Amino acid sequence: MICRHAIPFTLILTLVSSSLKAQVLFEEISIQSGIEHLQMNPMHFGGGVAILDFDNDGWEDVYFTGGQDSDKLYRNLGNGQFSDVSSQSGIASLPVANTMGVIAGDINNDGFQDLIITTFFGSETMLLVNQGDGTFNYLPNAINDGVDWKVSASFGDVNKDGYLDVYVTAYVFSSSQILGPDNEVIGFDHDCNPNILLINNGDLTFTEQGAQYGVDNEGCTLATAFTDFDNDSDIDINLSNDFGQWVEPSALYQNQFPTPSFLDVSAVTNMDIGFYGMGIAIGDYDRDADLDYYQTNLGRNLLSRNDLTVFADVTTEADVENDSLNGLNVTSWGCFFFDADNDGWPDLYVANGDLPTVSLIANVLNDPNKLFLNNGDGTFTDISASAFVDDTLRSRGAVYADFDKDGRVDIMVSNVHSSLDSSHVTYFHNISQTTNNWIQFELEGVQSNRDAYGSHVTIWLDGQATLAEVDGGSSHASKNSSILHFGIGGSVSVDSVEVVFPSGTSTTLFDVSVNQRHNIVEGLTVDTQNGFAIDAGLYFELSESGLSLHSTQNEPAVIEVFDFLGKQVLKYDKNLHIGKNQLPNFNLGSSAYFVRATTRSNSTVRKFVNLP
Repeated sequence: MICRHAIPFTLILTLVSSSLKAQVLFEEISIQSGIEHLQMNPMHFGGGVAILDFDNDGWEDVYFTGGQDSDKLYRNLGNGQFSDVSSQSGIASLPVANTMGVIAGDINNDGFQDLIITTFFGSETMLLVNQGDGTFNYLPNAINDGVDWKVSASFGDVNKDGYLDVYVTAYVFSSSQILGPDNEVIGFDHDCNPNILLINNGDLTFTEQGAQYGVDNEGCTLATAFTDFDNDSDIDINLSNDFGQWVEPSALYQNQFPTPSFLDVSAVTNMDIGFYGMGIAIGDYDRDADLDYYQTNLGRNLLSRNDLTVFADVTTEADVENDSLNGLNVTSWGCFFFDADNDGWPDLYVANGDLPTVSLIANVLNDPNKLFLNNGDGTFTDISASAFVDDTLRSRGAVYADFDKDGRVDIMVSNVHSSLDSSHVTYFHNISQTTNNWIQFELEGVQSNRDAYGSHVTIWLDGQATLAEVDGGSSHASKNSSILHFGIGGSVSVDSVEVVFPSGTSTTLFDVSVNQRHNIVEGLTVDTQNGFAIDAGLYFELSESGLSLHSTQNEPAVIEVFDFLGKQVLKYDKNLHIGKNQLPNFNLGSSAYFVRATTRSNSTVRKFVNLP
């Protein structure tokens, strides 16, 4: 049965007119917005979702895996509507495969995000390279990870060379059950293939080095995240393993950069959890400037508070266990922290959905999704029903993004099914009525990877800090928006913002304006050179005749101008010729600006002052 909420008009009027605490409210508008997709899988696995701006038009698009059905790419038209561009983008021509998860990231730093798609038995993990013209090119054997079952993946720059590496998780390849005296199932003894770490060679190829780095975990991993849990500007690995009580518990690996290895710190940090791990959420829910983690389970979920050197299980006291309903286990999958009401305190969304299983871990059939509102005192309140997000579909991957750029974060959920008459994707549009303010940051790496995955942004409001991370894939088999969103309540400005890129480059801004999105380019606000070395292949020159761009190649370039806070104020394309290319006079006010030129092979930035 399809569960769709119709919101009474009288209720909406009541919420709009209320002058009390902001009411959190969502409406399900997938069909109205043009999204109709079904994840078909008889085993009820998969359901990956990735948020990306594949055409660089400033509006975030969405990719869905299809399982045994076709994958879909929907382009955000910027008017509340999405268009199915699967055919024209080449997605509809992918090899036949049972697709599971998907992540997006710019693996060759050309300014266009590519795709990694994990698969069920019989197919390799697929790499789709964005051609920059609205199409993707599938590269056979680029991943070459065999034909076993893979579920989740994550992007992160392990060795800090500026290129995104990939971690891919492997699931069960040989199942075995432990039987009791009456042939009842009392445990599991599955065999799972090792996870793999793909080091980016910078030429659209990868080298598998999971064993060399010490992260070839064989724990039937269903969720992974590259995340900098110790805030030292190198990316670590968090794993959520299924059957952890029986096979291998969940794990946390600490990056030992510059040594090419990871240290297993699972036990010493209390992150070696033996449960049926499904998903990972990353966020600073208690606003103490470090990252906390929520992991989903078949049964009791886990909220791990970061206490510097160890993590504390605060699930029960926070009231986010989400463990059972009517005496049966709840089954949770995708999850994420986000600020639903812009009050400054990260809330928590959890996608639930049943999975056929043995009586030992019997779960509830109609399993409602959950939205836990952060009370700001270490506890949460379940507002799923009143916010109209408590549908009972078989949900899996779940992600967030501000699709319509209205400052209210929306939710997209993929639901898995085994029949064509089942329900499909749910798109929960945030229509919460609030006067709370917000601020967003879109980062771009220069020395770091182009997507700036692994970056940390900390904002200060009235002396209190809140940290957020740009991650390259978490939740369950999915990737959230890379645009960091902070609710700031009634504040009309942010005291300061610190941005730390994976390279270690940092930028600090003061008295930052609110209710808008800020574009921060690595090194943009600290570069005061008069020019760049010719051997870099691309450099600016400022003279009496104006600004010119020198190139050692004939190639197209994108020219962008940013103000001192990193906001883009001008963008145009230019075909460069070898030598000096005179740029037109910029019609800008009197101020300091930064201009950047980007080609397929290079990128350079120049600060200049536009005089009256």
